[in-house]
Amino acid sequence: MSRIVPIALLLLLPVVAGCRVGSSPVIAEVGDHAIAWDDYRDAYIDYLVTTGLPDEPSRRTGFLERLISMQLIRLDAADNGLVDGDAWSDAEERARRRLLVDAWIAEAAWDTLVVDDAELEELFSRVNTQVTARHLYAPTRQEAERLAGRIAAGERFEDLAREVFSDPVLAENGGSLGTFGFDEMDPAFEEAAFALPPGQVSGPVRTSQGWSIIRVDDRFTRPLVTMTEFATRRPLLTAFVLDRERKLARRRLVDGMLVETAPRIDPVEADRLLSLLGPGVTRDEDAGVDADAVLIRYTDESGEGTWTVGEFLSAARYTDPDQRRSVRDRPTLEAFATGLLVRDLMTERSRRAGLDRSDRFAQALDAAMDEWLYEKGYERIAESEPIPEDSLRAWFARNAGDFKIPERVVVREIVTVSRETADSIRTALGTRSFDELARRHSVRAASAGSGGALGPLSRADLGPLADRVFSAPEGAVLGPIPVPGFHLLLEVGRREASRPATFDEARDDVVALFRLEHRDRLVTERAARLRERYAVRYADVDLSSFPLREEPVVSS
Repeated sequence: MSRIVPIALLLLLPVVAGCRVGSSPVIAEVGDHAIAWDDYRDAYIDYLVTTGLPDEPSRRTGFLERLISMQLIRLDAADNGLVDGDAWSDAEERARRRLLVDAWIAEAAWDTLVVDDAELEELFSRVNTQVTARHLYAPTRQEAERLAGRIAAGERFEDLAREVFSDPVLAENGGSLGTFGFDEMDPAFEEAAFALPPGQVSGPVRTSQGWSIIRVDDRFTRPLVTMTEFATRRPLLTAFVLDRERKLARRRLVDGMLVETAPRIDPVEADRLLSLLGPGVTRDEDAGVDADAVLIRYTDESGEGTWTVGEFLSAARYTDPDQRRSVRDRPTLEAFATGLLVRDLMTERSRRAGLDRSDRFAQALDAAMDEWLYEKGYERIAESEPIPEDSLRAWFARNAGDFKIPERVVVREIVTVSRETADSIRTALGTRSFDELARRHSVRAASAGSGGALGPLSRADLGPLADRVFSAPEGAVLGPIPVPGFHLLLEVGRREASRPATFDEARDDVVALFRLEHRDRLVTERAARLRERYAVRYADVDLSSFPLREEPVVSS
């Protein structure tokens, strides 16, 4: 029986831009946009790899209908003004920067990649293997090497996990990731984990999130896999290997450029930036920031180079919000900023080489903006239907057990740069209030403005400090507590026990989850109505007669 995959899954896949027609046969047209077989085939293979579904004639037809719906929604979004304004301009610049880096890496590595039979056979074995593993996370290589040294010296994985993870689940389960298989982890993480025998611990492994130390606890490979199965899956395996090799090549080039440029961050400017903008560098960038101050010095092709705070903030503007939120302290800021510097240098090299003036680049940028238009149109449709209050309350009543307010404690903070300042403030607390001293001395703008008040915080909010704070009596002052670049004083207030959330407390989550359940229906209905506005034409072809890519890929 065929599984029904919601249209939301297509957000994970590239949008067919209809720009690579050439000698490729056109299989459908939506308005004035053509869907060519080559574009359809690449997107369809990605879809099969993502879902694990087999290729079938009915699935090919259904996938074409989904792509037509996506084009209809994209056209509707364009006609409704989404191609105007700052949001479009910002998205276009973000895509341009990403594609400039991709173009430079393609020139340096991607265009010489070869997928051979040995890689396909190794991957096929991996598809049929499950690994059980755990890991320790570190934001920098130096911290990862220290963790590896402590493991080698005999410290337990479980003890170190409590120290490094703010996620309470990972902290308590010893960094266990459970059992995973093919394409469920970061490519570099997967490479390392599948290469380790059970019981062995890896050295530092660079991933897209930072660094990991990995220990494999168990491994199981399904027996009796056949060559017939291998032949059936070969086109999908070929596409996956090429994509994985591209990701690994990108990481190797980025790491090589980090070695080449040897960036050195100014610790004073880094601490000042954190104190002004806070974790996640999300506050107003004009709040006392010296844009001309040098944040990083590095070695360029032409000698010594500098990167200013202003240049860093300009580059950070075009990053993913989750990347910015990962910045918590000086080590994470250093990893984030030096990674941005490398991408900025790659972008400049790509521009100097004229890689953004090719037809290939223009087509890729058009495809990226088509994808952005579809996503925004999808979001607009998903949020267009008003939700009656009684429907929300009825949904909450059915699912109330899923919404809880965790145990929390009220906390105030004073953040200082030096231990001496923190000690002197601690002494002054004998005669002056925490509120007054926080307003006068805390270098973090948010806590200075609120008298140090952070509000009720959960264990997840407090991370490694959770046990210390939750075990302290009400009214206690903890610290000075050293954290990278700073020293903290924390005042522990009243505790709030875990309890069920009220509807009003859970309302935002309830609305989001309710919409999630209903958005696929809304999008499908909207796409059906849009067929009355935009012409849809099908070519007289049999989709099942076109072969998927069957030979090893050699990019030229």
